[in-house]
Amino acid sequence: RINNRFQSRRRLHVALGWALLGGMLLFSATGLTWSQWAGGNVDKLRAEMNWLTPQVNTALSGSPMVMDEHAEHRGHHGGMAMPETTMDLTQFDGALRVARQAGIEANRLEIRPARMPGQAWTVTEIDRSWPTQVDAVAVDSNTMQVIDRTRFEDFPLMAKLTRWGVDFHMGILFG
Repeated sequence: RINNRFQSRRRLHVALGWALLGGMLLFSATGLTWSQWAGGNVDKLRAEMNWLTPQVNTALSGSPMVMDEHAEHRGHHGGMAMPETTMDLTQFDGALRVARQAGIEANRLEIRPARMPGQAWTVTEIDRSWPTQVDAVAVDSNTMQVIDRTRFEDFPLMAKLTRWGVDFHMGILFG
């Protein structure tokens, strides 16, 4: 090896170029899931390969379902639809207590009342820094029992990689 100033700068330039290329390719690949055209194809591929992110089943009776994790971001025109019945605000505390007992531990949570009668409330961890905390439970507001749960540790590998890739792309993965 020749150790002069020119060669040292060249090695640094090459190493920096490879590192930046890798980072830009990763950033581009993770951004594809959000693009209008490629995102739909990525969603189809994930569905065909059974790589979808598990979602809690909020139906008070029925079979488990897997949903598109981006569904709420498409065609969203305003706030969440509220149930037709009068909501008892103390149920938020009850749902939180039941979720904590079921293992929901993150400091940042999202509690969603049932969208319509016959559905459960959801309590979801939304702390996407490292380590990722996105566990969720569905709570029957009538009995205050957990009827379904998803744990990040049980997600398929590709669902975890997708979650981490999107969080990396958005700049929230490491806090």
